[in-house]
Amino acid sequence: MTNNNGSKIEADDIIQETIIAVFEKIKDNRFKLNSDTKLSTFLFAVGKYKWYNELRKRRVMTPFPTENGFDLEDDLENYYLKEERYEQLKRLIERLDEVCRQILKERYWLRKKFEEIKISSCRSVDALKMKSSRCHKQLRELHG
Repeated sequence: MTNNNGSKIEADDIIQETIIAVFEKIKDNRFKLNSDTKLSTFLFAVGKYKWYNELRKRRVMTPFPTENGFDLEDDLENYYLKEERYEQLKRLIERLDEVCRQILKERYWLRKKFEEIKISSCRSVDALKMKSSRCHKQLRELHG
């Protein structure tokens, strides 16, 4: 992480958050490791995605090295494609109404469950799910 826009302190924080997240999953009986996956690989993946989410919040995205190092051409191409898609999605979302923007933001960027999202125009979780479905449909129509 320190060579991907992070400091030693941030790396330590991500490691701690990763261990806590995995511990919580184990404690809640939601942890399942595939037989062909090493625990270290799983922990690395969880940490990597936690760091990616942190970078996304800061709007700093640098491709992570693969296990064999960088495949610079592919990594950069994928990075720019993702960045381009992100910008396109952002422009489409800006065309949605405020309620749709709020639902999509809280659901996908903030990763909230439907039960955690509070929208004044949606009195129940079912109404929120229905509105979310309509927002997705509207977004698909805007995308063409």
